[in-house]
Order: sequence, then C-alpha cells, then structure tokens
Amino acid sequence: MTPGSTAPADPAPRGTGHAAPSPPAQPPRVTIVIPTYGQADSLEAAIASALAQSHPRLEVLVMDDASPDATPEITSRWASDPRVRVIRNPSNLGRVANYRAGLDQARGDWVLVLDGDDVLTDPSFVAAAVAAAERDVVLVVGGQRFRDLEDGRYRDRFPTARERETVDGWRFFLRWTSPQQVVPHLGSLYRADTARAAGFYRLDILSSDWESMRRLCLRGRVVLLRRLAGEWRGHERNVSRRLDPGLHLDNLAAILAPYDDAIRSGRSGARLLWWKWDALQRWVAHYLEAALTQGDTPAVRAFVRGLGVRLGRTPTVLLGHRSWRRRGECGTAGHGRAVDRALPRGGWRVNLPEVTAIVPTLDRPQWLERSLAALAQASPGFAEVWVADQSAGEQGRTLCERFGARWLHLDRRGISRARNAAHAHVRTEWIAYPDDDAEVARDVIERLAAVLARQPEAAFVQARVVFPDQRPMQPGMDERARALERPAETLRTTVSPGPVGGFDERFGVGAEFPSGEESDLLFRILAAGGRGVYEPALRVSHPDPFAIRDEAACRRRMSEYGVGLGALLAKHAERESGSEFRKLHARLLRRALLGFTLMAATGRGARARRYLAAWRGRREGWRRWRSHGPALEPVAGTAS
Repeated sequence: MTPGSTAPADPAPRGTGHAAPSPPAQPPRVTIVIPTYGQADSLEAAIASALAQSHPRLEVLVMDDASPDATPEITSRWASDPRVRVIRNPSNLGRVANYRAGLDQARGDWVLVLDGDDVLTDPSFVAAAVAAAERDVVLVVGGQRFRDLEDGRYRDRFPTARERETVDGWRFFLRWTSPQQVVPHLGSLYRADTARAAGFYRLDILSSDWESMRRLCLRGRVVLLRRLAGEWRGHERNVSRRLDPGLHLDNLAAILAPYDDAIRSGRSGARLLWWKWDALQRWVAHYLEAALTQGDTPAVRAFVRGLGVRLGRTPTVLLGHRSWRRRGECGTAGHGRAVDRALPRGGWRVNLPEVTAIVPTLDRPQWLERSLAALAQASPGFAEVWVADQSAGEQGRTLCERFGARWLHLDRRGISRARNAAHAHVRTEWIAYPDDDAEVARDVIERLAAVLARQPEAAFVQARVVFPDQRPMQPGMDERARALERPAETLRTTVSPGPVGGFDERFGVGAEFPSGEESDLLFRILAAGGRGVYEPALRVSHPDPFAIRDEAACRRRMSEYGVGLGALLAKHAERESGSEFRKLHARLLRRALLGFTLMAATGRGARARRYLAAWRGRREGWRRWRSHGPALEPVAGTAS
C-alpha cells in the first residue's frame, strides 16, 4: 500500500451471510467559541485551557473582534492545530454581535462560549457535559469559580447541590429569579441548532447570555452538574461591573423578553407573573446594592426615575424587596434608608394600592389609641383611617384628631353595622378591617403591593395574625394555606376589597351571632368566584382573646365564639355545595368533645369546661340559625 492510499474495507466473513458490523457512533462535535477584543494578555491561557479538554471531537473557534493589540500574533501560534479556527472581523461588531457571529460560524452540535479573559479548569468538563446530555436536553450547566484579580479572593459556586440533576426546562425557568443564580456562560453547553432557532444573542444587553438561555429553557430539559467548569476572572474591565443606569435599565430585558416568550409559548398564570416581578425585584435590588456600596447617589436617582418609564409604573414595589431592605442576600437596611435619601422628593408619584382602614370600636380607648398609633406609623401610609365609634363619650373623637383619622359616631351597636356604615364613606379600591385592639405592621402597604404584583387577580389578602409574643393565632395556618385547604380554615382577614354586599349584620359582636362576620364575607367572596391570598409576611398583632383570669368570662367568650361559628357554618351549609360545611361542623363538634374528654381525664377541669363551652356554643349556634336565623330582619350582605 503506497502512502496516501486508502486500505480496502474488510470483506464480510465468508459463509456467514452477515454484513460487516457498523462502526461505533461518533460523539457529537463541540465548538468552544472564544470571543475576544483587546485581551492579548489573557487570550493565550483561554485558548490553551480550551484545547486541554479531553473530548475527542473538539473545535476551538476564536472570534477576534478587530482587536487593536497583539491578538493576531497570539492566535497565529495555533495556526498548525487543526482543531483551532480563527476568524478576525474586518471591523468591530461589539460584544454581543461577536457572540452571535461565533454561534453562526460554529460547526459543532454543541456550543460553549468562553470569553477571552476566562479559562476552563476541568479538562473533562465538556466530555462529562456531553455524556449527561440526553436527547431532549438543550442545556447543560456546570459551576464556576469567581476570582477577583484585584485582591485574589475567590469562591466556588454550583447550580445544584446534587452530583447531577435533570430538570424540566420550564421548572428551571421559574427557579431562575436571582442575579446570584449560578448559570455561568463559560459553564453552559447548549445545543447549537436549538439556540439558533431560538434567536440566541438577539439583544445587545449586559446579560444577553442569560436572556438567551432563559428562552432556551422553554424548549427542552436542563441538566445541572456539581463540578467546576472554569474560572471567571473579575477585573476593572468587566462590562458587568459598570454602573451606568442606562445599561442596567436596558438589562431588564433579560427578564421581560423571556417572560414575553413564555406567554407566546402558551404559558401563563399567576406563577409566571410572580416569577416576572420577583426576578425584577431581585435585579433592581442587586443594582442598587452595588451603586449604594460605591456611594453613587446620582446613579441611584437616574435608575429609579428610569424604572417608572421602562416598566410603565412606579417602582416602589421593586424597591421594597426583602433581600435588599433586610440584611440577607443583597444589602442592609441602611441601604434602604440611603435610597430614601437619594430619591427625588416629589419627582415621581408612588403607585401603591390605595387602602382605607376602618376601625370599629366600643368603649376601649386604651386599645384604640395603640391601634391608631400603629396605623399612623405605616409607611407608606393609608389613604384614610375611619373610626366607627359606638361609644357613649367622645374620647374616640379626641384620639382621631390626634392621629389624623376620620371619626364616625354611631348610636346603634354591632361591629358589622359599624363597618358597613363607615364603608359608605370609602373611596379607595382596597379596605383594611383591623379591630380596635389590633396593631398592623409598619410595612403593611408595601407587603400588600408585593402580593398584588405577584397575584393582581386577588379578591382578598389575609394577613398572618400573631399574639404580642409572636405566637400565631392560628397554628399551622401557613401549611394549611399553602396546601389550599377548604376556605373554612381561613378565619381572619385583615385586608380585603370592598365588601360583596357588605358585612352580614346578623354576625359579629353586638349581633345575634357574636362572631364569624369576617369569615362570612370571605366565604361569599369565594362563592362569587373571587380568589384569596394568604400572605404570612403581612403581619398583624392581636392580643390573645382567652388570656383572661376570670374563668367564667373566658367560658362565656368560648361559648359566644362557638355560637357565631356554628351559625356561620349552618348558613353556608344551606348552599348547594354546602356539604363541606356540614362535615366541618360535625368535625369541630367532635374535636371539642375530644378535648373535653382528654382534659377531664387528666384532671384539668378548667380547660375541660372551656372545651365544653365551645361545644355547646357551636351546637347552639347551628340550632339557632336553622330555627330562626334566616328570618331575622333584612341586613346588608345576605347574598350567598
């Protein structure tokens, strides 16, 4: 056989009747694109680290964006290596356009982008990523080391705590909200044809890679690997370190554009909307943290002004994100105060939900004073506070003048009647109904705004009610609400829209059935098709209603609450879908009897008598409603 000739293929073995075995399938080709501009001092290390990869079918594509330095001399050193291709643009395209040109020129089935100032540190990463990529996988993500070249410090970060995790792309999309998320460009291997079809690198923004990979997640599964792909090197020339407000406002498209793609692909709903606003909040917090750390107050002002223009609304919800206002993922409360000073006074209008508080009261000025003080300290504040006063004297008027509240005096008693009377004076979309012994948290409006940003279709929002020692009034409420159990578990609301038909005046303190008026309102909202949201971060403090020393008074209160609850369940059991309320009433009766039995058997007589009072009240309330409840005088809010 002469040099350059080709050996003939081995014939099939004679007499077997079988063809020669087919050669083993080749592994997919991988292109490592190295875009570079003016990085001659670090480019050689980047190319060497790419060529050190053990994957057998490898292409290293250097995209020189018309560098003015010695980059051509560096790349010429690999002219004889068949794995290396160098393309020099005749003129400077720009960072993102150079990424796009590299993808267009890549010959591999999979592509990894390694900037010219970074390096790959694991020679087997590409081979491991290819091995992990199944047929419907479009993206494989590894970890990276963040090294600061100025002080030498570094930290290793991974996209998953497991050795390997395969997730649905849509699920990963919804997980990807934080600017601290580990989806490094140098550690991400993506399917080339799918990336081209998705229009990779179409937006010239700071996070064009993240914008592109977010949209790619909508097209298939994602594999996460707990292994370091390489090292990202931080230095003063990193474009991501620039604090130009315009660049970072443009960069919001890294969230808004994938959101629009998700809508076009048929995905929608509250979960996607929550993702959008949560991601925006985190990115805004990330930028403000960086700007405030460097003391760049003009940048903060320009950025905040621009948010209202870019998003079509003012940015107060974004400024209130927990990761920035509190010591945690991003920043400290001190930065929150700093941005308050940095914002222009009167330069833009705060677009928060306008909320009116209605506080009914009867001969409890000491409690009312504390409640009004808490409402007055809310920041942002309530649009108005109305006190529906059923007391004989005018102490309530004095307190209203002191705290800037509106005073409405009523002769007839009843908490539901008082709320309905005050409601006629309300002009806002949202109403809060705190009791006169409740104290709302300072950030109640801001928390409500955050909820409505995530779930604007909410018909009512329920707070987490706690006692002064921070014990929850309803233990286990968080778990029950998240599990979407029946609405009867939601027994107390603090913020709700204008009543559907008003409060039923047959319920509540001062009425025939002395409790249950709030739950009745919620049940009717839900029956009308409204949706409720339980927000544990929205807190209201309320004294323990059973923390009284007079045992007889405590039993009377247990009985009164039981009467209201029994009548409430009897009322809603009359609906066509009322079987659940009948079952709940029977279960609550059994629970009270069980409590009575256990307490009596263990010698705790006082507790046993409380359970017995609750059982009698629930039974009596059910009986009284069934006998004459619907026949009581017509009142507001009776529609079911």
